[in-house]
Order: sequence, then C-alpha cells, then structure tokens
Amino acid sequence: MIFKHKTDFMREVVRLVAHGYHYWTTGTTDPKKLSGLMLKFDDRYAINATPQQRYRRKAKGECNTQFLAWQDETGSVIWLLLSTEGEGVVRQLESLQDCREKKHRIQLTGYELVKTPRKGEGATAQWTFRISSENYAAWEERLKTAVRKWHPHNDDLLKQALWSLRRIPGFSEARRQGFALESYAKAQWKRVQRGEWPFEGVFIAWLGRYQKPTLVDLPDLIKAKKPVLQDGGSLDVKD
Repeated sequence: MIFKHKTDFMREVVRLVAHGYHYWTTGTTDPKKLSGLMLKFDDRYAINATPQQRYRRKAKGECNTQFLAWQDETGSVIWLLLSTEGEGVVRQLESLQDCREKKHRIQLTGYELVKTPRKGEGATAQWTFRISSENYAAWEERLKTAVRKWHPHNDDLLKQALWSLRRIPGFSEARRQGFALESYAKAQWKRVQRGEWPFEGVFIAWLGRYQKPTLVDLPDLIKAKKPVLQDGGSLDVKD
C-alpha cells in the first residue's frame, strides 16, 4: 500500500503491529524503482496475499508480510516491510528487527512506535507513536531559539515553530509531548521575554476513529512532478 498522508501511513503501522506484525525492516527508494521493489517483495514474500491466503499461511505456521510506503517531502519513498511470527524466506533474506524490543523500535520521520499502558481497570496496553528523544531535544532547542530571537517586528521564527507544533500527528503520546513542548515554550518566554504569552494555545486534534486511508496508485506516483505529499512534511525539526 502506498499512502498519500503520513498520518494514514503511521496509523496503518500501528494497526498491523497490534495484529502481530512485530518484525520489520525499512528503507528508502526512488519512485521509479518502487515498482521493481514491490514485485520482488511480492515474489519472495507474498506481500499481496489475500486474506484467505494469509489465513492458510498462518495455519501452516508460516509468516505473513505487509508492505507500506509513503513519499516524503523530498520525493523519496519511505517503505516498511512488516512480518508476523512463523517460518518464511523473509527471515533468511531480510535483517528483521523486533519492534517490541526497546533498541529496535520502529522509527519513522522523527517518531517511534511504543507500547504504553492505558488508564482504567482492565484496560490493556496500546501501541502508539511518540516523538523520539532525539527529535524532542531538537524541538526544545528550536523553541528556545525562537523565543530568544523573538522581536515585536519579527516573530516569524516562533510563529513557524508553533505552526509546526500544531501539525504533530494526534497519537496519544505525541499529543501529550506536543502540549508539553508548548508549556516548555511558555516557560522559556516567561524567563526570557518576561511578558504575557502572546500566542493562541496549541491545539493538536485526536486522530478519531479509524477511517479508510487514501492510497496512491503507483503510476500516479511515478508520473508526479512533485511529491504526492498532503500532510506531515517536516521543516527544520521533523513534525
């Protein structure tokens, strides 16, 4: 599947991992080379298997694989190959990592996939994306710099940072971090500028119920002169 929106791409990763696709590898490729890559993966790993075929493979103790892709703002295609437990040639030919291990979490555009506990009696843990520690530190530095350089006649730097902050994908952990970064910016403002915070509050919407994602046809991706990018683009910091 080739996704038009980064958030849809990330949501599908969460959905598949929650359904047992714990093993993964990733890479980038040129749009013109994507067709060959997908054909190779389908021939070797049956990435386009039907639900019935996947059921049979699981019953025989074989693994199933899924292939996801999204084109970033540079025009490169980020792809992710996911696999379940079981026997399969993918385990021999690919360097798969287990996303349940802390050192091998899925990392995508400055976010990492983690499993977090949920509140409430009997609630089960859930998979969600959060801003990686490296990207979070970069966010803090960006906001601190923007506050220090703010001037009544030149507030573009801070406005841009807050605009990017509002575009953080609405996964529960990422939202929590986004609001924490806003609080960090306000604390920096109080310490450096010593006045009232002059900007509207940051609102990061929940993702809401799962909806069918918008997919991109491979021929359209190849023919496009510009990246087929709708959301989730990054600036100095990966938002």
